[in-house]
Amino acid sequence: MTFKAEVFNLNHLDNFEPKDIGFDVKQALSFAIEYPEIRQVMAFTKEAKTIFICGLSYISEGIWEAWLIPSKDIKKYAKETVRSMRDFTDWLFEYHSAHRLQIAVKEENCKWAKAIGFQFESIVKKYHKGVDHYMYIKVRE
Repeated sequence: MTFKAEVFNLNHLDNFEPKDIGFDVKQALSFAIEYPEIRQVMAFTKEAKTIFICGLSYISEGIWEAWLIPSKDIKKYAKETVRSMRDFTDWLFEYHSAHRLQIAVKEENCKWAKAIGFQFESIVKKYHKGVDHYMYIKVRE
């Protein structure tokens, strides 16, 4: 059984136990859904439980940045998560006519970025809370 992908609403937080990511998830997601023209937010659920929430933020014409907030259970669903994120990023290229998609990840998440099909581009020094992040990209060929 695969995930059910739904446009995010705050009710998705009722059955969501996020990993500790260092910020208030509800506050960040409330902000994200206020601006649908520049942010797309989706919840991926299984059996009424939110496994992860991901989104896209508009950078400039044809360029978007993807992000993901995992639940504590995401490792149980690694293969499904990778498949769903590949489908989601493929959709972006079609639906938004994007030519570049980027993600900035901590070192421990580089393996996920590669599995989803992103290629390493650079190290972004002190990207978030003084921590270096690794920029990965997917470009339309």
